[in-house]
Amino acid sequence: MTATQLPRKVHASITGQCMELVCIRVDEPQALNRIQECGGVPEEVKSRPLGCFLSWNRLSGGRLVGKMF
Repeated sequence: MTATQLPRKVHASITGQCMELVCIRVDEPQALNRIQECGGVPEEVKSRPLGCFLSWNRLSGGRLVGKMF
């Protein structure tokens, strides 16, 4: 498990072993590039309302959309 507001700084040896990618709203270009490299959809992450998240299972392709607050 890892949590960061700077996903570009998480080493590939960590993200390569993760099955699930969970993202809140992000709009920083380098962060969006890293999210795309990990299998996320940058446009969807960028457009999330505050308090909402998107989750992708990198193996099955399953998706989950939810609200934290």
